[in-house]
Amino acid sequence: MPPDATGTERRPHVRRLYLWAGLERQQAIDAEVDEYRRNVAAIKAAQQAGQIRADIPAIELMAMVVALVTSWDTASWSLKAPQAENGHESFTGRRAAVAAAVAGLIQRSVDHD
Repeated sequence: MPPDATGTERRPHVRRLYLWAGLERQQAIDAEVDEYRRNVAAIKAAQQAGQIRADIPAIELMAMVVALVTSWDTASWSLKAPQAENGHESFTGRRAAVAAAVAGLIQRSVDHD
């Protein structure tokens, strides 16, 4: 396990349970809804302050960030196989790639706004 691994890297079963719950649960959970509301409000505030792009609604931007963060967890085993074959199973590298993708997504530029 990498030294900078997050809690979910140290406990991969938590991530699997989270993903499984999303498949089985058909209704919202108040605590999750409240947390998403706080996050979306923070995104809106950053958009209004001109800190991040504002051409994508805050809730959509939140969904895109969540999708990027969970992208490797939901990738097919066939997609993961070439990475394993080449010995590129680095959590640190994957974390850096996701951070770069999120930064690119939220980056405010003249073309976006």
